[in-house]
Amino acid sequence: MKKLSVLLLLCAALVFTACAQPGGETDTTAPETEPAVTGAVADRSALYSGPLEENGRYRLRALDYVTLPTLSLTVPAEIHTVTEDETAAQIGGILTRFADKEIRLEREVRVGDTVNISYVGTIDGVAFEGGSTGESGTDVVIGYTSYIDDFLYQLVGHRPGDRVEVKVTFPEDYGKEELNGKAAVFDTTVNYILSTPELTDEFVGENLSGYGVSTAKEFYDFIREDYADSKIRTWLAGQIRDGIAVREVPEAVVDHQVEQAVEYYRSYAESYGMSFETFLKNYAGVTEEEFRAENRKQGETQARYVLVCQAIAEKGEIVTDDAAVAAYFKAQAAHYGSEDYSGFYAYYGAPFVRQTVMQNQALELLVEKMIKG
Repeated sequence: MKKLSVLLLLCAALVFTACAQPGGETDTTAPETEPAVTGAVADRSALYSGPLEENGRYRLRALDYVTLPTLSLTVPAEIHTVTEDETAAQIGGILTRFADKEIRLEREVRVGDTVNISYVGTIDGVAFEGGSTGESGTDVVIGYTSYIDDFLYQLVGHRPGDRVEVKVTFPEDYGKEELNGKAAVFDTTVNYILSTPELTDEFVGENLSGYGVSTAKEFYDFIREDYADSKIRTWLAGQIRDGIAVREVPEAVVDHQVEQAVEYYRSYAESYGMSFETFLKNYAGVTEEEFRAENRKQGETQARYVLVCQAIAEKGEIVTDDAAVAAYFKAQAAHYGSEDYSGFYAYYGAPFVRQTVMQNQALELLVEKMIKG
């Protein structure tokens, strides 16, 4: 079942639906380009849009299922404020693109540094698969690169050549049964610190003007504000997913989410000239029935998210029409490569595309009405 878990994880990310990823930047997940139109378009648009009203909502009153006393959620101070270390880490993630591989610094590791490290991870003294870097090591940005727990922060203050015993605990839902919730020790060596450019007005003007800034202070302030916005949106999206009370999720909504997952991979299999049954057998080792059953939990999670978004749209009297869709695709033109959404309408049906936009509108409304705690 290990391959199936990976497949379901991909499924959650690839089906065309607006969602925010917990623990990271808020993101609207969708195809990078318009889907190719095939002979099965009519059936697929009916599957995606069939259960929906023209405005993209399910044929029910979401507020009958969702407890939503207010649209003004109080965002904790630690979410809407950004520390100097957090800003340094974000800037470090950008400056690492300009790192000089030939110059290695001899000083203590700081937040935002690009550092090459090697490590061997063990659980109860036994090395585990995937827990080592090998001889070449790996480059990381302290505070920016995504590692479990506070792994990278434990390297701050150490120098090249130091060996550090890094102690962490894997999340309960890490995704690998043998690692979920386990305490691990990583014997880590700080190999070297890469030289990255100093953030000066001249450097910003020559290399970072695409951010709409011209001085180092403007760039610093932009990154700080942008990261604060990202933290706020991620937190609010988490409230939509887990923090707002839902009395019941209708089975029909869950069924629709499951069918989307099945259809995505059915079309994926077809693009490679394979039957869906063969695809599941070869890549997940399961039958379609088993795939549907295993995907039910993810379907319930996504159904809950969509239902809460619809409740927000109902309470906030959000209008999701062609004008709203056009505005959304105009704002996302850089992501999709075009403002033209006709291909999405043809493939998924207008109601499904509007549902995607409605979810984005719901999050934007919470951002607009939030209260800073």
